[in-house]
Amino acid sequence: MNRKWVQIIIAVVGCLAFTLGTISADSRMTTREYFEKWDNHFKDLTEMRAGTANTSGTGFKPYQRFKWFFERRLSPDGNMIPGVRWKAYDQLQEMVNEKGRDGETWFTLGPINVAGRCLAIEVHPTNSDIVYAGFASGGIWMTTDSGSNWAPLGDDLPTMAVSAIEIDSNNPDRIWIGTGEGWGNTDAVHGAGLLRSLDGGLTWGTTGFNYSVSSGLDVFELEYNPATGTLLLAAENGLWRSTDGGDSFDEVMPSGKWMDVQLKKGSTDTIFACSYYWAEMGFWRSTDDGLTWTRCTTGVPTAGLSNMRLALCDAYPDIIYWAIANGSGGMLGIWRSVDGGDSFAQEYSGSPNHYGTQGWYNLTIAVDPTNPNRVMSGGVEFYRSTNGGTSFSQIASNVHVDHHATAWDPSNPAIFWVGSDGGVYRSANSGVSYSNKNLGLVTMQFYAMNHSKTLPTRALGGTQDNGTYIFNDNPNWGSILGGDGFFCEVDYADPNYVYAELYFGDHRRSSTGGTGMVSINSGITENGPWSTPTHMDFANPAVLYTAHNTTVFRTTNRGNSWSPITSVPISGYGTSIHQSLNNPDYFVVTSNQKIWVSTDHGNTWNDRTSGVITAGTLSDSHYHPDDPNTILITLATYSSTQPQVQKTTDQGLSWFPIEYGLPEEPVNTIEIDPSHPDWYFIGTDLGVYISYNAGATWTPFNVGLPHVVCSDLRLHNDERFLRVATHGRGMWEVDISNLTAPAADVQPVEPQIQPLTLRVLGTPATNSVVLHYGLRRAGAVKLALYDVTGRMVKGVVDDFAQAKIDNATVDVSDLPSGVYFARLEANGASISRKVVVEK
Repeated sequence: MNRKWVQIIIAVVGCLAFTLGTISADSRMTTREYFEKWDNHFKDLTEMRAGTANTSGTGFKPYQRFKWFFERRLSPDGNMIPGVRWKAYDQLQEMVNEKGRDGETWFTLGPINVAGRCLAIEVHPTNSDIVYAGFASGGIWMTTDSGSNWAPLGDDLPTMAVSAIEIDSNNPDRIWIGTGEGWGNTDAVHGAGLLRSLDGGLTWGTTGFNYSVSSGLDVFELEYNPATGTLLLAAENGLWRSTDGGDSFDEVMPSGKWMDVQLKKGSTDTIFACSYYWAEMGFWRSTDDGLTWTRCTTGVPTAGLSNMRLALCDAYPDIIYWAIANGSGGMLGIWRSVDGGDSFAQEYSGSPNHYGTQGWYNLTIAVDPTNPNRVMSGGVEFYRSTNGGTSFSQIASNVHVDHHATAWDPSNPAIFWVGSDGGVYRSANSGVSYSNKNLGLVTMQFYAMNHSKTLPTRALGGTQDNGTYIFNDNPNWGSILGGDGFFCEVDYADPNYVYAELYFGDHRRSSTGGTGMVSINSGITENGPWSTPTHMDFANPAVLYTAHNTTVFRTTNRGNSWSPITSVPISGYGTSIHQSLNNPDYFVVTSNQKIWVSTDHGNTWNDRTSGVITAGTLSDSHYHPDDPNTILITLATYSSTQPQVQKTTDQGLSWFPIEYGLPEEPVNTIEIDPSHPDWYFIGTDLGVYISYNAGATWTPFNVGLPHVVCSDLRLHNDERFLRVATHGRGMWEVDISNLTAPAADVQPVEPQIQPLTLRVLGTPATNSVVLHYGLRRAGAVKLALYDVTGRMVKGVVDDFAQAKIDNATVDVSDLPSGVYFARLEANGASISRKVVVEK
C-alpha cells in the first residue's frame, strides 16, 4: 500500500480508538481492509448500529461520509490509485481541446442561503470588506462587501477542495491557495498542490508545489513572511519552504503531518510549526526564516497527540496557544507558552471536551490579536475563553456545528470570522455573537436530488451535514429534514407528497409539500447503506421501493407499511433502482457488487452480474426509454482498464462498454432523454458529458459548470431542462429545449457562457404564466412583460439579485389575448422570450 495513502488512512483512524503508533507506514493492509477495521469498531456500538443514539461528536458520521465516498472509488485491489483525479483532469482538457464542449450554459439553482463545509478564511490585509473563503468541495469564493455577496473564483480549477489561503500583504493581488482535504469528504486527498493568483483571484496557475510534488495530499496551512518573501507550506507530506513566491520549494522538515505554521508577529525570522506524525511529533521553532528547526521539549505533551493547531497573539508575540486532539479524537488539551515557545504549560485539560471524538476532523483555535486572554476554540461546538484558556464557555449562537476555520480581521480586531460545516459566520463584537454570511455561497454538498413532474419549479435534494432542502419557486431553499439527507422523491400525481430520508434508510414523508415530515419505516427490518436508494413506481405513485443492505422493500400505500421483495438477496448494499418506462414490469436493482433484473414487477429476479466487466462499485442504472431489454449501468471506480459505462441489449445476459474516449474517472449517475433515446447524459467527478449516438462517442457538456463531483442527474422531459446535484457546488440547471445533435462531419464550435437564461412555463396562458429566469452573477435585475409595440404592461422584478435561477408567477388574467414578450435585463445583458395569452 502506498505510503501516502497510509498517511491519510491514519489521519481518519483518529476517530477510532486506535493509536497512531500501532499502524505502521509499511502496513500491507489495503484501504478496504482499513474500512473493515473501522466498521468492526462501530459495529460494537450497538446503539449507533441501530440508529437510535445521538452520534453527534463521536466521529461516526464523518467516518461514514468518508467511507461512502471512497469505498466506491477503490481500485479492484482495494486501494486508491495515486494521481487519478489529476490524470482525469488532464484527459478532460485534452478532450475539450480536441472536441470542444457542447450545450447551453448551466445556471445555479442554489441554495444561495445555506452553505457547505468551509475549511479556510482569509481577510484582505488592508480592506476589511474583502474576504476569501475556501470550501471542502466548493472551491474558493470572494466577497467585497463583508459577506453580503459572494462570487466564485476558479471554477475551472482541477479541484474544488481548498484547504488553505494566504495573501501577500505587500501585494494583496498575489494569493496562494492550498488544495486537497484530508479529513474525509468528496475531494479528500485529491488536491492539486499549491495554486497561485497574481490578479486577486481572477486567474490561477500552478506552482513548484504541483501535483507531482504534493502527491495530491492536503495542504493544511500557508504562511508568508512579508519581510523576507519566504513562503512556508504545512502539508501531509512535509514542511516546505519557498523563497521565490512559490516557483520552487525545498522540503525543510521530512514527511509527516505538519498541521500548522505561523510567523511570529514583528519578527523577520522566527516561525513556529507543529506536527503529530512519527518522529516529527511536537512543537517546532525556526529562528532563521524557516531554514532549520528545533523542537521544544519543556512542558510539552509527548504521547497521544493527534490533530493540532496554533494561535498567536499579535500584540503579545511571545504568547502562543497550542490546541491538541488526542488519539481517539477527543480533546487532549490546550497548552500555552508565554516565552515564545521556550516552554509550555497546559492551561486547559479538555473538560468540557470541545471536540467530542471528532478532533481529527474539526479543530480550530484563535486568539484576539489585541487581547491574549480572549481565546476562541472550535470543535463540534464553539467556545470562548476570557481568562487565557483556563476555562471556556460555549457560545450560544446560530453558528453551525463542526468548525474548521477562523480569522481575525487585521484591520479591525473586533471582527472575527468562523468557517464550519454550515458555511461562513461573522462576529462584529470579538466573538460574542455572530451573523450568518452565507447568502450567495452556493457550496452545498448534495448526495442526491429529484424534482416534480407536475410542478417543475419544485426540486429537492439530500445534502451532507445540512439535511434535505426543497426549492419552491425561490433560490432561498427551505429545510424539510435535518441531519444528512440522501435520496428523495416527489409524487408525480400530487406534488404535495414528498419523500426524504436520513442515514441508513430512515425514510420520511410529507403530505404538505415538505412540512410535517413523519417516519414511514413500518415493516423495514434492516438498516440501509449510508445513502439508501429509493424509486417511485412509474405506474402508481403510491408504490415505492428501497434497496437496503440485503433486501429490497416495497410499499403500496405511500410508506405506511413495507414488505420485502422475495428473491433479491442483495450482495453488499443497494446503490440504485430503476424501472422501464416502456414496460413498467421491468426492473433493475444494483448493489455495489451485483445486478438483478425482474420482468414481472418484482415477483421474480435474475442475477445478471456475471457478464458485467467489473470488479468495482456499481453506482447507477437506467433503462432505455423505448427498449426494455436495454439497460445502462455506471461504475464509480477509478480504473484505466475497467469501463465505467456499460450497456446490455438482452436484459443483462451480456454487457459491453460504451465509455470510449471518456476520462478515466468515476461515473456517478446516468440519465437518458426520453425524447431522444440515443442521448445519454452522465455525471462524473469532474462534470457532465453527453453522447448523441447511444454511447459511441462522448462530448463534455459542462459550459459554465465547475469541475465538481456530480452526484445525481434528473431530466424534466415536459419542460426540457436537465438538473444536476453536485457535491460541493449546489444544484444546477441547463435548458435543453433547443439542443440538437451536431452533424457528424462538423467540428463543434466552443459555446460561450451566457450571462442570462429565461424560460416561459405555462404558455399559452389564460390566468398566469411562470417566468423561469436566471443570471450567472449577482447584479441589478429587471424583468418585465411587454406588448408587441414595446410598451411595458407588467413589471415583474426590479431589484438586486444573487447569481441564481428563480421563478416569477405573472398574473395575465387582465391582459387581452395576444402575443407579448418577457424581457430580462442584468449586468449589461438582456434576453427576451415570447408569451402567448389566450382567453
